[in-house]
Amino acid sequence: MKSAPDEIARARTQGETPRCVWMSAGILSYQLCDRQLECDRCPLDAALRLHFKRPQQEDPPLEPELPGQRLYSRNHCWIALLEEERARIGVETGLADALGSPKAVVLPALAEKIRHNEVCAWIVIDGGTLPLRAPLSGSITCVNSQLCETPSALKESPFRDGWLFEVEIKPDEAIRAHFMAKKDAERIFAADIARFRGRLRREIDNAAGKSGATLYDGGEFIGDAASMLGGKRYVAILKEELKC
Repeated sequence: MKSAPDEIARARTQGETPRCVWMSAGILSYQLCDRQLECDRCPLDAALRLHFKRPQQEDPPLEPELPGQRLYSRNHCWIALLEEERARIGVETGLADALGSPKAVVLPALAEKIRHNEVCAWIVIDGGTLPLRAPLSGSITCVNSQLCETPSALKESPFRDGWLFEVEIKPDEAIRAHFMAKKDAERIFAADIARFRGRLRREIDNAAGKSGATLYDGGEFIGDAASMLGGKRYVAILKEELKC
């Protein structure tokens, strides 16, 4: 490892501004240093280390119990059979929580034909758009227009006000072979969410060099995973780990 004097000399030789560890980590954008970058003698270094020495926050419980009167698809959708040939579709709580604060929901058009495992809707979140694949095949008979005005309902009330659309399906039991009952869905979804959270931790550690959450220009505190990784990367991980 280069010493502080070596680093200062190298930076000046190359026309660069010498950088302290906090600048390199992205916490500070600029810092005048009168201690030759010897951080162990720096009061600012001591103050920043104290600030970031926070107790680790525990994850919330993996997810509340799923309603038993619904069926579930592998991509975290729920299916409520309203009649023999009609079903209502939504997303379960684990996926809804991972969406953060949905900005918009793009739903299929009335009478549109959707096919199992093909993209039928889009959820817009900070920094990206999550495509949602249809859990079954059929024809759209009704959409939840409330989501156009209040997309937050998708997260706040995923099993009630946040439903997506209704679809006419064929009275064929083979369609329902794609579905899971409550017990299996709870087990599989919990494993998906645990894997998703673990992936986020690893990605954040790699991106931040294990320096903790960052401050841009000494200003706004960046604490959530989507902001720290970038929306595009967050959405990619969400799709991979939650099978969206």
